[in-house]
Amino acid sequence: MAATIAGLIQDTHGGRIDVLVNNVGDFRPASRTFLHRKPGQWERLYEVNLLHVFEMTYAVLPLMIGRQSGGAIVSVSTVEAFRGIPGHAVYSAFKAGVSAFTKSLAVEAGQFGIRVNAIAPDLTDTPQTPRDAMLRGRPETGAWPVMSASGWWHPRDRSRR
Repeated sequence: MAATIAGLIQDTHGGRIDVLVNNVGDFRPASRTFLHRKPGQWERLYEVNLLHVFEMTYAVLPLMIGRQSGGAIVSVSTVEAFRGIPGHAVYSAFKAGVSAFTKSLAVEAGQFGIRVNAIAPDLTDTPQTPRDAMLRGRPETGAWPVMSASGWWHPRDRSRR
């Protein structure tokens, strides 16, 4: 796959790529709990949410390094990688993998002037993830405690951040 992606970049942009945005994510099909998921579903979620990030980055990073003029890689994680989301433990784990991969890759690629960052947005109201269905009757603010560098805190307890 890396050779195909690099070939497309070569053909369409003369091999130059300045920015890679790994913006992919899917948690479907939804399940009530981890035990209601099947191992085949884990594999699909892995391919969509984490393997894709590895493959695209693996294809593009050598092109950025070869240019010797920096670049940027931005990956989209989710806040659920840090606080968790009921019924989506596998999705949360793979998105946490995106965040950990990003941190480690930033250390590796930084020596080449390549910035590597992730963003972790919160709930987004879309046809795929309707707000009401995602909240399932929970209040939007303060629904779950949050993990920060200083430990767990509740969003309404701002003094602990």
